[in-house]
Amino acid sequence: MEKTRLIAITGGIGSGKSLALSLIKESGYFTLSCDEIVNEIYSKRCFLIKLKKLFGKEVCVINKSINRNEISKKVFSDSALREKLNRLVHPQVVAQIYKKVKRAKVKTAVVEVPLLFESNLQTLFDKVLIIVRDKNSREKALLERGLNKEQIIERINSQIDYENLDKTPYTVILNDSDENSLKQKLIKEL
Repeated sequence: MEKTRLIAITGGIGSGKSLALSLIKESGYFTLSCDEIVNEIYSKRCFLIKLKKLFGKEVCVINKSINRNEISKKVFSDSALREKLNRLVHPQVVAQIYKKVKRAKVKTAVVEVPLLFESNLQTLFDKVLIIVRDKNSREKALLERGLNKEQIIERINSQIDYENLDKTPYTVILNDSDENSLKQKLIKEL
């Protein structure tokens, strides 16, 4: 069987990456979400032990699951701690992407990778789609998710500056209309 073509979807927080992935999945493509893979990794006992060492016992709650709010507070206010967490998680995420794609035996796999450039993973993909959206629409979407202005600023500042990123080697998808329009733009690029 020929090599699976790997396509990454990325963009700033609130740009519409998850929506884009769901629209692609609706169209019959094999998709993966790095956020879902991270959830799987976080549910493993051996990883919970590593997180306890990195963050302390307060990252765990009584039912042995991760206190994500506590982790978020810490990593978005401490770039060194965020980097340590990323070094712990990202290699496992990459391994899981390859494992799941190999098992799926598909021609094309589309993967939502929120921290693609921050993790320097862009070279792993045959094509990168960057979802862009105006700042006001992004902020509105994040407020609707329950984040406050301070949290939004922290998260935006922790990501690569997409406005100043050289996007020449990548495909930019403008999320500026309705879902149908976005879907048409995405499918055209696959």
